[in-house]
Amino acid sequence: MIVIDGKAVAITYDFVVGYSNNKPPITLSQEGLAGTETVDLQISNDGGASYKDVSELGVQAQLTVDNTALTVLAPGRYRLNKGVTAGAVTVSLSTMSSS
Repeated sequence: MIVIDGKAVAITYDFVVGYSNNKPPITLSQEGLAGTETVDLQISNDGGASYKDVSELGVQAQLTVDNTALTVLAPGRYRLNKGVTAGAVTVSLSTMSSS
């Protein structure tokens, strides 16, 4: 499912990863980022009132020109935060097979 469709303007997209053990992971992927442009993955711990960057082992979770996909395993309320980019960027969200 495309969640950011060919946008060069700054944009955010909020989504929730379910709290059931039966829910498969979510994969985010991007096309169109260039240079040092990023799409940051953020999480809310207060129902969406505020968000903070997601990091693991001190590394920020973000889509980049070299890191074109991320997998979200933990349940929660998330946001993709894309700044202004030189060209159109598309971000897709998909549910991985649980096989």
